[in-house]
This record gives sequence, C-alpha cells and structure tokens, in this order.
Amino acid sequence: MTSAAARRPRLAVFVEYYLPGFRAGGPMRSISALIDQLGDEVEFFVVTRDRDEGSGAPYAGCRRGEWVSVGKANILYLSPADLTARRLVAAVREIKADGVYLNSFFAPMTVRLLAARRLGALKGVPVVLAPRGELTPGALRLKAFKKQCYLRLAAWTGLHAGVVFHASTERERNEIASAIRLPAAPRIARNAVAFSAAAGARVRSKTPGSARFVFLSRIARKKNLHVGLELLRRTEGSVTFDIFGPVIEPAYWRECLRIVDQMPPNVVVTYRGAIAHDDVAATLAGFHFFLLPTASENFGHAMVEALAAGCPLVTSDQTPWTSLQRSGIGWDLPLDDERAWREALDACVAMDDAAFREASHKASQFARQIGAADIAAEHRLLFDSILDPALADGAARANQRAAAAAR
Repeated sequence: MTSAAARRPRLAVFVEYYLPGFRAGGPMRSISALIDQLGDEVEFFVVTRDRDEGSGAPYAGCRRGEWVSVGKANILYLSPADLTARRLVAAVREIKADGVYLNSFFAPMTVRLLAARRLGALKGVPVVLAPRGELTPGALRLKAFKKQCYLRLAAWTGLHAGVVFHASTERERNEIASAIRLPAAPRIARNAVAFSAAAGARVRSKTPGSARFVFLSRIARKKNLHVGLELLRRTEGSVTFDIFGPVIEPAYWRECLRIVDQMPPNVVVTYRGAIAHDDVAATLAGFHFFLLPTASENFGHAMVEALAAGCPLVTSDQTPWTSLQRSGIGWDLPLDDERAWREALDACVAMDDAAFREASHKASQFARQIGAADIAAEHRLLFDSILDPALADGAARANQRAAAAAR
C-alpha cells in the first residue's frame, strides 16, 4: 500500500462501540480483526464511545478525550456529550486523516459526520461507509417508518454523494443498491475474522434423543430469539437451550421470558448473560448446535465462531451462510417455513454420535477455510481506491475479481 520510507496512510475509523467492550456484536470484531491484519500498513485512528452498549458508565480507567495507543491502533474514547459533529470533525483534522471509514448507516456518529461533510467540512477527505447489514430487507422492516424517512431525506439532500460504500458480500452489495441510489456499485471486501479454531477439537458425545442448543447474540427482536423458543417448546426429546448475550431490548426480552415460562419439562432453558469475546470459543465448544433464527445478518461473527468450535448451525436463509445442509454443517431455512424448522430441530435431537462428530468436523473445517481467506488483500484494495485516487480504476477491477472469487 505504501513504501517503507513513506508515511503510512492514516484512516479515521468511526464505530459506535469498540474494545474493551463486547456487547455490541459484529462491527467491533470486524474492525479489531482488520486492524490486526493491516495495522502495519495503515495507521488506524478509532473514534468510539467511552462505554459499552447499554452501559451508563464509562470503562474503568478510560482516558476520555485523548488518543490512546491500543494494539496497532490509536483510540479516542468520547463521552456521549462529546459526540458532536464539531468534535468528530476535529478528530479527523487533528490526525490529518487521509480517509474516513464509517461503520454504520444509521448510527449517530455517521449521521453527524455526513451532515457536517455536506455543509462543507472534511473537504478533500474521502469517505467509506460500511452499513454493516443495516440495509438488509429484514433490518429495514424494524422501525421502518423512521428509517424510510431518513433514507428519503438523505437522498433529497445528497447526504451520501461521493461516499464509497463497502459491502461484505455480493448479497449485501445488492441489498445496498436496492435500498439507496448510488452512482457506483458498493465495493466488496469480506469481513475480517479472528477466532480460535482450537476449541473445535474438543470431544463432545451426542446421544440420540437429546441435544444441547446454544444462542449467542444480542437479545433484540432482529435476532428472533422468540422464534427459536417457540420451536423448541414443541420439540420432543431431552433438550437444553443456553442463551448468551446482552439484553439490548428489555421489553422484547420480557416477551421471550413469557415463552420460557411455558416450556415443557423436557426443554430446559437457561440465560447465561453476556460473555467476553475471549471466552466465546471455549463456551461454544460445549454445545452441539448453534440456533439463531435471525431476521438478517450481513456476516454473523458468532456464527463463524460457532462453526470454528464445531457447532453446526440452525439458522435462517437471511445470512451469507447458505447451502449449509448440502455442506453437512447445518441448516439455513426460510423463516416462514415452520415445518422445515421443526424437521431440522428433530434431526438435531435424533442425530447419533457418529453423525454429529462428522458434522462437527466439517463445521470446524469450513471455519478454517473462512479464516484462511486473504481478507486483508480485499481491504487493501478498498482503501487504496480512496487513499490514492490514481489506483481507483485498477482497484475497482481487482475488486470485481475478488468479489467473483468470493461467490
């Protein structure tokens, strides 16, 4: 990307939540893994909140309002009161950023920075925006009126004029193009991943007639935990279902608890709370199947981590991970096909030890293939195209080749 003698390009990364937090899910994991992979070539300056999602207090010992070196990046932690357009623009200027990387379409930091840019701030600073799955049909159906109003206002004001959109998959690129009008197609760079596949080697026995299911995600309506609970409520056999994740929507969680109260004796549901990312691999390795009937995912870090831990997936067809049954690593099912879901769960419970071991092995092998992909090269092309305009045409052509290879 740059010669050893030249100054490394500086990228200002805006993400609502970042390390040491763990409640916000995928975007922060993608950014952290990307920085690990490209941090020797690009100077990353991450601007984020001083607290985890859903927390009313800052991180212990957090040095707010100043750049702090964390791993291969510099981090600026800001209090909610400091997340003004003026302060965000100032952060870009004080580091003399060569580019801006926004990680969310609807988040306050993204909206404020783009509004300031539309009013003349950040002149000459290219911007990349990663919607992170927020423009999928399933996501747009949640709080639909508010989101549609914003989309219309953004189109009317030209809020995204000149912004380069980043999609994680070909599917997400099409979803972005369907949601908003863009002069150029979004560029594809698959999400960076960082996980320990060693947990997948853990031996778990599987007895026909019983199964251990796990849900690990943010507890919000989009994730459809209630769908999984309703399905398991009617499942025969000895079933346990452990739920991990932060409660993002308390009213929705109360709905789920009402379903839990109706569970028959053969289904035992336990809420385990949120867990730190470092504990995810070892935790998932203790279960048979990962159940996530999500409304939409643009990537699904927890799903990849489950595969790495040897847990086949039982999920919707609204994720990038499709043809799971053909690959022998799970099921991806239409949300409106209740019969297919019941058959899949019954198959999980009925599965014997030999069949489970084979599926578990295939799952961990599949995850290793994902981890072996040269994701850094795809992001290198993405950032080269904005940090060095002379490379834009060549990067676009190479990005098309990388996208074709990813399909």
